[in-house]
Amino acid sequence: MSRFILFLAGLWLVLATLHEIFTGRAWIWVIPGVSPPAVFAALPLLFLLASAVLKRHRAAVAGLALAAFAVSLPSTGFNFAALWRAPVPASEGVPIRIVQLNTDYWGQMRDGTLTDPRDKDAMLAYLKALDADVYLLQEHMTRVGDTAPPVTDLSDVEAVFPGYEARTAGTLLTLSRLPIRAHEVVTSDAPRILQLPPPPYALRVDVDLGDQVVSTYNVHMPIQIIIEQD
Repeated sequence: MSRFILFLAGLWLVLATLHEIFTGRAWIWVIPGVSPPAVFAALPLLFLLASAVLKRHRAAVAGLALAAFAVSLPSTGFNFAALWRAPVPASEGVPIRIVQLNTDYWGQMRDGTLTDPRDKDAMLAYLKALDADVYLLQEHMTRVGDTAPPVTDLSDVEAVFPGYEARTAGTLLTLSRLPIRAHEVVTSDAPRILQLPPPPYALRVDVDLGDQVVSTYNVHMPIQIIIEQD
């Protein structure tokens, strides 16, 4: 049993190390990456408690447990700095409500495996009910064969969101009922890795909020795993 516990503790140290290396860098790690933070804190603790009752390999199991905890500390959710740092009081400001949504081909009606049919009118009604000051919407596009051209007709948006200003960049759409001061496309030197949608992938819109300007960033992020059939 002691040898088996030693093997499990070593295996967990390897997995915890791989998690810190590949999270956010390798698409396949999105699957183990859904593990809750409590796992990375609880398992090393269990191995540490188990080492206390082992007759053999006690020090090795304890060392592996402590090493695994240290390696995966960023994933545990612990913030030890909160123990000695005083909270910074938030300054009073003007409240702003921002909604972000990937509209999935602008709510285009199509069937999908393990997904609900899209309904653009229902989507727009839902967004309207949220009563946001700023909407950051992605995939303002439609599927045409193997392409996804941006939607250029804003009449549906103007009908549902009167009084809002719209700024677009490719398939990105930002709506604001706050005055828009400026906007620009945010580019990157990184190579394009997505087939769809076409670039650009980030739109900055500056809005007036009382006596200050707030910059919003509308960003399209790729879905790493898609369980769907065309």
